[in-house]
Amino acid sequence: MNLMREAVQAVCIWSMVLCGALSLWPFRFARRWKSWNLYLPVAGLLFYGLYEMALPAEVDVGIHMAVILSLQFLLWLNGMAKVAILAHLQAKSGGSRRRLRRQPQRLLQLVAAMVLAVACTGGFWFLWK
Repeated sequence: MNLMREAVQAVCIWSMVLCGALSLWPFRFARRWKSWNLYLPVAGLLFYGLYEMALPAEVDVGIHMAVILSLQFLLWLNGMAKVAILAHLQAKSGGSRRRLRRQPQRLLQLVAAMVLAVACTGGFWFLWK
């Protein structure tokens, strides 16, 4: 049973890392509000919930919690930035999908993601110390 808990915890941590990596990549908003990359924070939160459920109460999480909190901050802040970017681009394009596709979506997302990644890395060092 203990081995199963450790396996679930490892899968959840790596799944949160994968969500964070996918969140950093600037995917196009092809389906506007139905774009899957807007919902990565929800997936990351679900994996965190599974991680917490599999975690025994007496375990010292230490460095793992610093990594997890930094990843959650990155996922949620980057998700909010993507929603703001999509809202801005959609207002700028007048609701037209064709004009939305011509907008510079990827550059804005990449700049926001890199700024947030640097900030969350700094937060990781703060939490770890």
